[in-house]
Amino acid sequence: LNVESKLLQFYTIEDVVKMTHWSRHTVENMFNDPEFPSMNYGKEKLVEASAFMEYCSRHRDKRMSIYWRNAA
Repeated sequence: LNVESKLLQFYTIEDVVKMTHWSRHTVENMFNDPEFPSMNYGKEKLVEASAFMEYCSRHRDKRMSIYWRNAA
């Protein structure tokens, strides 16, 4: 019986800033966006790696989002 286990990998805001080279402000806004798949773990916000990749693979227009218009 061959059982593979998948380990979950999470990214912090700082991880995403380093990976994407986006500003910290932009990444913090993204983590606070209700459509973004982040979660709070204590005082830290995290996003699961595959959820982040899926989120980034879908096209979005910040101008069409009420959240991003109000966050600016």
